[in-house]
Amino acid sequence: MPNDDNIFERLEGFRIDLDGRFEWSLRLTADQATVRDNVVFWLDAGVTPAHEPGALPFTSLLEQVGSPSAIRNIWEARCRCCLHQGLGFSASGANDWRLYLHRQSKPFYGDEYTVYHWPPRPWQQATRYSFFFFPETPSGETPENWIHPALQPVYRKLQSEELFQAISGFWFRRNHAGVDQVCLSFPWQPAVQTYLGVLKGFVTNADARKVLKRYASHHFRHLTFATSRQQTPTLTLYFSGTPGKRPRNMEELQRAVQVDARRCNKLLQAGLPSINISERESAERLDSFYTPGDIDVWSKALGRDMHYHFGLFTEEDDLEDIWNDAPFERGVNELIPYIPAGSSVYDLGCGWGGPAAYLAKAHGCGVTGITASRAQFRYCDALGLKCRYGDMETTLPPGRFDILLMLESLEYVEDKASLLKALRQFGSRLVLRTHCQEGAADGTAFNGTMHLVSAQELKALLQACGWKITHWSNRREASMPTVEIWHKRLCTIPPQNDEHFEAWRRFCSKIICCPEEWASFHPLIEVVAEPDLGAPPTPTP
Repeated sequence: MPNDDNIFERLEGFRIDLDGRFEWSLRLTADQATVRDNVVFWLDAGVTPAHEPGALPFTSLLEQVGSPSAIRNIWEARCRCCLHQGLGFSASGANDWRLYLHRQSKPFYGDEYTVYHWPPRPWQQATRYSFFFFPETPSGETPENWIHPALQPVYRKLQSEELFQAISGFWFRRNHAGVDQVCLSFPWQPAVQTYLGVLKGFVTNADARKVLKRYASHHFRHLTFATSRQQTPTLTLYFSGTPGKRPRNMEELQRAVQVDARRCNKLLQAGLPSINISERESAERLDSFYTPGDIDVWSKALGRDMHYHFGLFTEEDDLEDIWNDAPFERGVNELIPYIPAGSSVYDLGCGWGGPAAYLAKAHGCGVTGITASRAQFRYCDALGLKCRYGDMETTLPPGRFDILLMLESLEYVEDKASLLKALRQFGSRLVLRTHCQEGAADGTAFNGTMHLVSAQELKALLQACGWKITHWSNRREASMPTVEIWHKRLCTIPPQNDEHFEAWRRFCSKIICCPEEWASFHPLIEVVAEPDLGAPPTPTP
């Protein structure tokens, strides 16, 4: 029989398949470095207890660790709507248990962890964790606004790194009194050694530094910061991984997590393309250009759903009805054959969120957008759309997606080759529609923010970057009435103190003078492509 004083022996004795992720943590203060007694076992949730595989083991585990029936009833009632579930326990064998339920509520940033403790009796401590991509929340908050003053040097050092800015994000933990913890995410799971110098700058006690150095080769996933509301500044490193077999003690758990985290780190680092933020100077220019003078004016010009892209027209469309949004919805809907229902979609250059909202509502897609405009970022967030504020050339997609969507946004990318090479690592299919320019004329447009290439150059570029083209079509003819519609709408709006809006007006006015000639030199190319498995791999940093 297992020893009841050893929680790991108890778990071994349950004979339950524990294929989830274990997490342990190291807490740092200026004077101490302490391995915390708290261990959490995480498992994907959202399962139906009676029918889905994997459900029975977790409910059995709850029963066998002695959870009250009230806890098991809560799990049965709520596990279906959870993303993850966790069992927290004391590594020392103390009778201290916790059930973690992780749900995601709308708007999409609302990740809520609820913790249930026992014994002596079940009680609930609800804490809300909200996730954001760097650099800021839609309301303009940054981690620096909340982190304890004594920990600011650590944060500033971490935040300045290019990979961190390109791929990471942060969580705010809130309770009834406000933000009480800031958590930085490190999806590539770096070794503590990478940041040992900056951590030692905070941990000044010699014995504490020795403990910290002992774990220098371990790879961590999260780093939490105490806020200015806490009296004692603390940092907590969280280590997580999936052991090959169930650990029998804390040391074995740490070793197993270390092996798995190191493996994940190597895999991710090998696949990450190079990013050089220091070479990019146009991001601020794009943000300035896309900062609107009056959002209501844009809403009037673009229509209810703010589709800022060319529509696709049919003979049945009444061009006298300039406020008809159907052709603009059709511009998205005609991509549906290439975007399976329920797909995960990364919308690069999502604009005001018109296509993202359509795909989410009408097609059940999980859409994450990115825009270089702070105003568009905040507008999309207000709609409940998942969006990040950043430059698509200096950030990386937050994970792998079924679909990488670029609806009239590739034009704004200067280094198209680098982006297209990088995207191969993050998507199963690329769906794009982009304006091209034939002839020897200067390819810049829209006050220098657009960088056009010819259709032939686009095809060669995609193939050279490792994409296999499965669909290619010029949609210019069906899209041309867009310019007339936009021109008529803009004529109802007086001149604005808005560089972008007036550039759009001039763009339409120029085309309306010679529409056939402009169309002949500016194809609107629609492309579907998939990563060419036979192409050479993207160079890594």
